[in-house]
Amino acid sequence: MPANSPSQGPKTVTALKTAVFKLHNPTQRKRAMLDRALLHNHLAYTKALKAAMPLGKTFVETELQSRVTDKELTARERSTQVRLRKWERAAILKKRILSAIGGMPICGASRAARSLPGSIIGQIESYLELHKTHATVGLPTVQLLRRDRVPYEQALHALVSSRTVEQEEAAWIELMRVSKAGQLRPLLYSRNRAHDGFLLLRRETDNHYFIYLNLVPETSRFCRLTKVEQRAPFVSSHRKPHQYEEG
Repeated sequence: MPANSPSQGPKTVTALKTAVFKLHNPTQRKRAMLDRALLHNHLAYTKALKAAMPLGKTFVETELQSRVTDKELTARERSTQVRLRKWERAAILKKRILSAIGGMPICGASRAARSLPGSIIGQIESYLELHKTHATVGLPTVQLLRRDRVPYEQALHALVSSRTVEQEEAAWIELMRVSKAGQLRPLLYSRNRAHDGFLLLRRETDNHYFIYLNLVPETSRFCRLTKVEQRAPFVSSHRKPHQYEEG
């Protein structure tokens, strides 16, 4: 790091470490639970996206109108108004998304703000910013779990018969979408906590490390009670073990 001048003062660099864990010979039960969690996460995303799409179209119209009005404001005032509208849209979308997936048998990680709701909100915001400058940008879609021959042939025909660069690009994007059918969406764990995230655990007897993943809702019959003792410099030695529902 280059030396800092006295006027600048010291600088702090934050180093982040990344660890990659692989499933080592998972049991049939664990494989089934992983597949189930991914499937229900995908289905929940599909339902939530469908519920959020009408709002996305409305947001585009209101945002374009607001930008016309904002031209009379200063640059700082425009930036503030854009930020406030974005927060308001996020709150409305989050409420609609959580309502749509409320009764679905998904794990807490799917409901986490940065997971399924955050993904859809980000996609709609991206569409809102790009749809005026890129003619081929469309509303967010979700991958099909099973390929339908008819949409695939329709997309292929649209690609072959395209006459402009814009038509060709749009047909190519659609062809790629329908050709990737069967791929489940990844499940994001954004929090280091039990009820809607993950935990990195260490067994003191042999110094082995484990990952706890929340895979099923608390009401699931697959839940099993797991006792974990939390130890840290700021935690007293007599603290009682935590109890988590294992997924």
